[in-house]
Amino acid sequence: MLRSTLLCATAIVAFIVAMTVLSGFGAAQVLALGHETGRVGNVVAMEISLHPARARVSALVGGIQFDADAVSIKTCTINPAIGPGTATGKVLSIATTRPDLVRFVVYGLGQSVIPRGVVATCDFAILPTALTSSKSRETAVTLDEVSAADPRGRAVDLELKSGRIVIHRAPHIGRD
Repeated sequence: MLRSTLLCATAIVAFIVAMTVLSGFGAAQVLALGHETGRVGNVVAMEISLHPARARVSALVGGIQFDADAVSIKTCTINPAIGPGTATGKVLSIATTRPDLVRFVVYGLGQSVIPRGVVATCDFAILPTALTSSKSRETAVTLDEVSAADPRGRAVDLELKSGRIVIHRAPHIGRD
């Protein structure tokens, strides 16, 4: 009798765990940076995208870190589809705290939820110092210490996905 009770309890726990995994309960929301390609002297636009699982995200705060010898951040803008004057009504504020780090906050006065997709776009200038001797290189752009909150202000778990910029040498224009 004890063995069958233990077997039944194990089966119930296994079923609950399987349903939790299959339903996505507890799955993390993903905040991801894009992957861009450009040449020395170009400005590339990198998207920051939110891919929510089950939780609702209404605010984000964190940083974007990059190699200051390869790129510099020019500006970041909120996706106009979720910005001021829309039903979502979110605002993006940024501050450069170090040459290789920009802090950001996405917020709104209401409890509106940030929808799946592009949250903001950041423009990176590819610097002349990005390439020294190679024809191309890749530089990482990472999300740093990001936090998210739901409409009630409770913390939401996030999985962060880094981006990258592939840099190619600018074409040489010479005399023939």
